Amino acid sequence: MSVDMYYYPKSLKEAVKLLSPAGASCRIIAGGTSHSVRNVSNKSLVDITRMGLDYIKKDKTRIILGAAARIEDLIGNKTLKGYAGGIVSEGAAMVGSKAIRNTVTIGGNIVQIYPWSDMPPVLLALGAQVKIAGAGTRTMLYEDLVKKHPVTHLKKNELITEIYLPLSAKDGKG
Repeated sequence: MSVDMYYYPKSLKEAVKLLSPAGASCRIIAGGTSHSVRNVSNKSLVDITRMGLDYIKKDKTRIILGAAARIEDLIGNKTLKGYAGGIVSEGAAMVGSKAIRNTVTIGGNIVQIYPWSDMPPVLLALGAQVKIAGAGTRTMLYEDLVKKHPVTHLKKNELITEIYLPLSAKDGKG
């Protein structure tokens, strides 16, 4: 595996700009676990860990997970422990060891889908949506994203920035 350039964009706009001309030779990286298990060479990597996408927050209609939130952060989060019987926290606790959970991001776990990706079934059960950003933004059901491998739905300059968990009857509050 070889990498010619490694970028740390500070904003989504900067990340999209870096991805646009590079196309297939450029990959998004956050935790890096999927990159480490694949024997591929990329001319450049765009590390999104400094873009502020590592949050877990709640608004009036949904819980919002930033794509760079670490799996370990999902386990102890109070909002997630009380949501849908704790299924998100419990699912996150099933992902590898604590060292792996401190590296793997929710975005990577649901986009790169490997046999050890434990979060996709949880998101499917909850009717989650994902926000995809590039030249513009769009939102789609996670269910639609995984009808084929998720990366087939992403253009060369797009990345998933957020995962939306609806506040509904599924969480016992609606």
